Amino acid sequence: MNDTNATIAKGLVWTVQPLADAAILQQLTDLAAKCYRKVPGKGPLAAGLGNACLLALAQNGLPGVSA
Repeated sequence: MNDTNATIAKGLVWTVQPLADAAILQQLTDLAAKCYRKVPGKGPLAAGLGNACLLALAQNGLPGVSA
């Protein structure tokens, strides 16, 4: 994922956060997990986008996040 796509995706996450229902929150949980998957030789796929997902989940009571 290039920087431009990550920036747009973060904006979309922040935009849907106030409107998020259970299905959207589950999709954000899945997206966050994918964003932190390690790419060999590079690190996480998209840590900034993953952070945006976690922020959105935190602002909605952290549904879908394990303790």
